[in-house]
Amino acid sequence: MCYVGREPFSRGAAARRLRRRGVYDCIFQESFRIGKAFARRGIAPVATEPLVREMAAVLCLAERERRGLCGPVAIHAASGDEVKRTVEELLPRVRHISLGTMRGRERLCADFLYEKGAVLSFAEREELAEAETLLLFAPPGGFTPENALTVRLYGDAEPRFALSEELEKQLPPELPRLGLMAALYRAGAIQKGDIFPLCD
Repeated sequence: MCYVGREPFSRGAAARRLRRRGVYDCIFQESFRIGKAFARRGIAPVATEPLVREMAAVLCLAERERRGLCGPVAIHAASGDEVKRTVEELLPRVRHISLGTMRGRERLCADFLYEKGAVLSFAEREELAEAETLLLFAPPGGFTPENALTVRLYGDAEPRFALSEELEKQLPPELPRLGLMAALYRAGAIQKGDIFPLCD
């Protein structure tokens, strides 16, 4: 049984009704099996990867501080465009940042040198695997991470976040936090500064 608003529906009827209303993604309770009824109509769980990537530098810095790390950071990604904001946020706190093989890394390095006077270096697979901290925006094809800290930011990565106590009180406790935060952030209902990483 599903609910749209307060009305109960079968899964198929709920999926049809949501689709007619122009809904493409939803926040589902963790115990809820989405099944074919929703997938067949193109309704999927809210994508959390964009928020996780947006929080990459915050996650990295918080975990490094917790572990007492202060060495180099290496970044593995498919494209330089997807890591530019992360590099900008890391630069004031990280002395050495290196980029693995990715599209546009030469241009990205040139931009940072010209705009900020910051020198980024290139890293081969072995250097990525051995850097103190590694940020993975894509699967590490061709090498096995052996880093003191590896932060995975792709696929089904589920780092834990919290909101301020005041905001938390306004949210339904039965819904998965990461999906809910991703939806609220995308809608502009919360800002990046409202979200805090929870390090184990």
